Amino acid sequence: MKKFALGLIALLLPLALFAQTPPVMNIGLFWIAPTEYVDGTPIGPGELTKFTVRCGTSASALNLVADVPPTSTSYSRGELVALGLPFGVGYCNLTATTSNGLTSAPSQTAAFNIEDRRVPEAPGLSVQ
Repeated sequence: MKKFALGLIALLLPLALFAQTPPVMNIGLFWIAPTEYVDGTPIGPGELTKFTVRCGTSASALNLVADVPPTSTSYSRGELVALGLPFGVGYCNLTATTSNGLTSAPSQTAAFNIEDRRVPEAPGLSVQ
């Protein structure tokens, strides 16, 4: 029985660790623009002025900020890296701003992994 219990723990431990790891982000962030104000009135054409993407390496410190045009519904992996988000675990949320100058509450915070997919240059080779 002890061997079975230890074997079961050995099998489940990697699953428990995997469950704690954010998904690998290969594409980017995607969102749906709000269509109403919080009071239920519709957001009219041209009233949405920007989205603000906030990212960081901690969910409580989203200090990398980018304003995105209101026609955008995504932010790519390359844009996240260019923003300064390092490879590894990252967190982002999003707000919407309208022409009245008011900003929405933040979206839920997304956790993800940005893979380092840089490929090294080929080594030099010489024959002597």
